[in-house]
Amino acid sequence: MKCRILTIILTLVSPTLFGQTKYKLTGTITDCSDSVPLMLGVIYLKQNDSILQKSFTNSDGEFELKNLSPGNYQILTDYYYYPTVSKEIKIVQDTIVTLCLKGNNPDSLLTSYQIRPYYIIYYYGMPVYSDEDLNDIGKKYGVKYQNLGCVVRESYDKYNDIMKRILIKRNGVDWEKKFWSEVEQKHDN
Repeated sequence: MKCRILTIILTLVSPTLFGQTKYKLTGTITDCSDSVPLMLGVIYLKQNDSILQKSFTNSDGEFELKNLSPGNYQILTDYYYYPTVSKEIKIVQDTIVTLCLKGNNPDSLLTSYQIRPYYIIYYYGMPVYSDEDLNDIGKKYGVKYQNLGCVVRESYDKYNDIMKRILIKRNGVDWEKKFWSEVEQKHDN
């Protein structure tokens, strides 16, 4: 009987004594101007200047970091068009964080984004042209198209608007007209 009571006590106490209690940090990232969720971002979890984990935000701007020991952490956001935001977090239980980010002017980001070989533009529905044809011509303009099927979300539209602004700065105002003209020519041949 004593052995059984000792086993029960150790089972209940040992996770706390040996630091095995693990928590998760979840959250949502939105744009401060209109509260639209921001997708395709990276959330980094740091402790003592070391990156411990990273999580990508989904189409609803949500992220999740798991298996966290109690303690003080820092989360950093990494998005196109938005400055990095840092927030101190104390984990003592499962925690939910909501952050809103303020966008930058695309002009100020142009120099840092010119080194990227291409930007992804998402589209919906049945494709008229193959992604292969779009992306073959898109290399010239630094754009890659990706079909999402029938999923339509406001966050994808917001992302596309941001990428198109950057592509205008990179290729000029009429780049889309030229791009689609080349796609149609290739398709007609």
